Amino acid sequence: MELASLLSRLRDKRALIVHFSHHQNMREGGIFPDDLVAAIRHKDDWALSCSVIWPGHNMSPVGSVGVIFEPVFVGNILSVCNADSGSSSMGNGDDGSLGQPLSSSAFDDSFCVEDGEYNEWRLRGATATGIFVLDTSNIYTKRKISVNHPYGSGVTKTIAAERISFGEVARLEQSLNLPVYTMGADGPEPVLS
Repeated sequence: MELASLLSRLRDKRALIVHFSHHQNMREGGIFPDDLVAAIRHKDDWALSCSVIWPGHNMSPVGSVGVIFEPVFVGNILSVCNADSGSSSMGNGDDGSLGQPLSSSAFDDSFCVEDGEYNEWRLRGATATGIFVLDTSNIYTKRKISVNHPYGSGVTKTIAAERISFGEVARLEQSLNLPVYTMGADGPEPVLS
């Protein structure tokens, strides 16, 4: 598949490729918004797990807010899958994934996602073009939070999903100078902060 064909097919589907701030603690130091800033900074070095979001999808993505990436050549797409592909980066820098190489049929299959699941595209070297928010009134990100233990046995810090305001996304928008979008019935819609 050529780049022009890939971008055209994504436009036809009104789809965005999004690397989400995962609700689960996936790596040391990976809390919002530092995880998204690091993904942009290391986009050429890291294989990033993304989901392709389109109008009317019934997916349950791994996060509420993320970075929109656009490929600059087809080789930016390492693999595609219509489910969690169990991807990880190997010790030697190679990408490990149960996903398939990008092809016309793999592209189409990646949109056939079971309700409540999500697809996974692996990218490296794509360009950050925006910030995506799944639902502007219901945003959860992983944060370091304090947990009070019962019976006065103390407080510990842990990583967990916590609700944030859209204002925190707007601050990220300003610091990264990237526009914010959500997915409407007809495709991506800008969100004014």
